[in-house]
Amino acid sequence: QLSLDSNRISIVLEKPAGDDDDDDDGDNSTTVEVWLDLSRTAQANVALLHDQRKGMQEKVRKTEGQMAKAVKMAEKKLKGKAAGNETAALGGAEKQLLAKRRKKFWFQKFFWFISSDRLLVLAGEKGCGWAECVMPSLQLQSNLGWEHIL
Repeated sequence: QLSLDSNRISIVLEKPAGDDDDDDDGDNSTTVEVWLDLSRTAQANVALLHDQRKGMQEKVRKTEGQMAKAVKMAEKKLKGKAAGNETAALGGAEKQLLAKRRKKFWFQKFFWFISSDRLLVLAGEKGCGWAECVMPSLQLQSNLGWEHIL
């Protein structure tokens, strides 16, 4: 095929007899369609095709590696869930790493949410010394309002 608007031509080549690159798409064709840029030299077209082939091989290799890793993690989670042990499903070291990664904020000891006005709203129990816990954490510029709900 000739495509003059993009300055390209398509040629159909036969695969070499000793080519070990098996396509997994199921077709056993012995030909391959290759697009060549007419504005490039033969060496430039070959270099471009070779770079594309190397890039695709690298992509396939990385994908297979990630697929094997995902299968291994899924099997590990499945074994952990079958045993009824959630820490085994996540992995003991991974769970400790997640717990160690972030320290809890002081207000996470209470019931809390952020309002639509972007204010932090806290709720505490009556007997827990709520004011003694909250007051040291507030800054001088902080606005504090509270309501006793019975």
